[in-house]
Amino acid sequence: MHESQRPEIKLQSADLKRFFMSHLDKIYCAKNHLVDNFPAVLSLATFADLKGAIEDSISELQNQISRMREIYQIMKQNYEPAACKMFSGLIDDLFYGAKHEDNTPELRDMAIIYYLQNIESLEMASFHSLRMAAVKFQNDDINALLKDNFDEAKTERSMLRLIMAKYLTS
Repeated sequence: MHESQRPEIKLQSADLKRFFMSHLDKIYCAKNHLVDNFPAVLSLATFADLKGAIEDSISELQNQISRMREIYQIMKQNYEPAACKMFSGLIDDLFYGAKHEDNTPELRDMAIIYYLQNIESLEMASFHSLRMAAVKFQNDDINALLKDNFDEAKTERSMLRLIMAKYLTS
């Protein structure tokens, strides 16, 4: 299709704001679900580095939630309880997968790392998409808050990869 044949995309600002808030609600829901459930994940982990990463993640999650609250304030919107089945399902799978390996602590830790990496990847994709949409709002504060959350998710995923590599080479 040639440049001149492409249909023009006309996205109304109200529609974009509705899209943005709906998806912010989903990631906010997921982050809160993680905070609520991370103590149980921590109790399942045995590898010291993994336990440390989970403990660090709890405070990072709280920071990310705080940043999202700032975005709600900037947007003059309130959190609307959202269905976050994709995230909560993955979190539930994390517990099932880890508990399924109950008799083998090493495999349980590997299952925890596997699911946490997947969760971080979804979070990165979510924050990236929200950042792209937020460009239209022309608000540097929103972009900076989303960038900080994206960067933390990216760092966390990288740390989990390193822990997995260390775990497998120990």
